[in-house]
Amino acid sequence: MNSKITYHQQVTYCGKPRCRRCHEGIGHGPYWYAYQTVGGQTTRTYIGKNLPAEAQASMEMASTPLSGSTPPSTLSAPSSLSASAASPSPRSSSPANPSPAALSISTLGQFRLERHSQQGSTRRGRRDSIDTNWQQRPVRSLLGYLLCCPDRRASREQIRTALWLEDDDTSARSQLNKAANALRKLFGHPTVEGGQEVASQPSGAESWLFQMDSEELVLAPQERIWVDADAFDAAVSRLRADHSQNGEQREQALREAIALYRGDFLVEERDADWVVARRQELRRNWIELQLEMADLCVQREDFAATIKVLDTLLAKDPTNESAIQRLIIVLARSRRRIEALHAYKRFEEALQREYKAVPAPDTRALFDAIREGRELPVLSKSSPQDDQ
Repeated sequence: MNSKITYHQQVTYCGKPRCRRCHEGIGHGPYWYAYQTVGGQTTRTYIGKNLPAEAQASMEMASTPLSGSTPPSTLSAPSSLSASAASPSPRSSSPANPSPAALSISTLGQFRLERHSQQGSTRRGRRDSIDTNWQQRPVRSLLGYLLCCPDRRASREQIRTALWLEDDDTSARSQLNKAANALRKLFGHPTVEGGQEVASQPSGAESWLFQMDSEELVLAPQERIWVDADAFDAAVSRLRADHSQNGEQREQALREAIALYRGDFLVEERDADWVVARRQELRRNWIELQLEMADLCVQREDFAATIKVLDTLLAKDPTNESAIQRLIIVLARSRRRIEALHAYKRFEEALQREYKAVPAPDTRALFDAIREGRELPVLSKSSPQDDQ
């Protein structure tokens, strides 16, 4: 039995035939609602456009930082799930990295770099600002490409082919040298001046972040340069390998992994061939975690949290059929039949617009059952998984 109160901000649909906002899928609001589930029965209470101070305070208390999946010496990312008024979940037992990374790179969402310095063994590391010259297109592309390569290592020929294929050989070599020198300066090489060639990293250096020679370029591993996409991959691998956790432990691990995914991978690079496959893989993994999180929320009869998770997923992937099936069932079971019908219609329109396709027969059957007031199937882990 779940009797806690959760607060969620939602758009609503009046269903009036002449309502332009509902017809266009905009809806009204968003408005705050309080949800409480007792004995499997969920009630929803309208609050208004603003959340009362006491409710806001309880949400802030519940929004504690997550450990184990964030860069050492930095604050954790907020979870993409809504906060609950109940006590926060226990922290992960994963040990902290004993050798904090010197640099963290965010690639999911906004491409961002942060340098970390230690100020005594008992104090949290300090974030230092970084020269924005790295945001110049050639430098940014070189850094992003190395992050996509196995072991963060690539030959000069590979890099020139990937980034400067249309340039002649002389121009491509010049572009690569300039971008590589900029990275060396960014990562703290003491002798680099503007446009100057640099020698390779001295042998035996223990704190290197970037190395280059006449053949290849290499970025330091995760222990020295923390990258959110690699941390996300590691979290996904742990979740797939370990199914021994109970429901609460599993949900906490999912929350920590999902919190790392703040957006698509290296969006600044748009449709570069070398980044598309990596971006799609990361997104598929995030969708997999979101669907599992939604199923866990259903198991503990927290339909409000389920809806929040699925809304987040569908905002990024409006044609995900597994998500829409779960969403319209949960909305119907929460006595939000009109919203379930509107959600299906938005999905149907998106599917037609993007792929000139129609919903699968079982999805259409769900819509017909809700529209006609017939009994719905039980939503469980046996529901179809994401079409990948």
